[in-house]
Amino acid sequence: MKPKNSIIESYKLFLTNIVNFKGRTRRSDFWQVYIVNSIILIIIYLFFSLILKIGGAQTLEIGDAQHNGGLIFGATGVSMVFSIIYMIAMSSLIVRRLHDTGKPGWIAIIIIVSSLFIGIIGLVLMLVFLTKDSQPGANVYGENPKYIDERQFSDSYTEQEPIAKICPVCNYEVVDGSLFCPQCGTALGGQPNNE
Repeated sequence: MKPKNSIIESYKLFLTNIVNFKGRTRRSDFWQVYIVNSIILIIIYLFFSLILKIGGAQTLEIGDAQHNGGLIFGATGVSMVFSIIYMIAMSSLIVRRLHDTGKPGWIAIIIIVSSLFIGIIGLVLMLVFLTKDSQPGANVYGENPKYIDERQFSDSYTEQEPIAKICPVCNYEVVDGSLFCPQCGTALGGQPNNE
């Protein structure tokens, strides 16, 4: 098993995959990024609250509405741009986390929309999916980021010839150890990949 990433390593992975909706993200990486982002959001919220409060106080004292209106409008605009970037980045992280548990990313949209109608139940369901352990081994979304090749940790590892598998549907010879045929997407255990 691969050791957990540090908070800095997890955040670097997050930033390099900010708009990547493919692949998988480990549970520990997800929660470390989520905590750091929550702290950043609290700091930004306090900063903008302070700007808006100062802007409002100067308007009352000085009466220069045009100047303070620009300050408030600027703070609100920056906040909106940051919110859009944050939503896209966190959406990609949530989708990759769901992929890691073997769930398709569109489930997040269904749960969020349903939570508008059924309240807290949808959010609890999302929390359950996000805290679930990684699906063992490779799945249709990629290799498990929790487990890595032993060559990285062992000097005694000897290179072995890959075992070829033949796809039962298209007869494609797969030699890279994949669980799914790269040609047609069929699971190499003989069951078709319906994704």
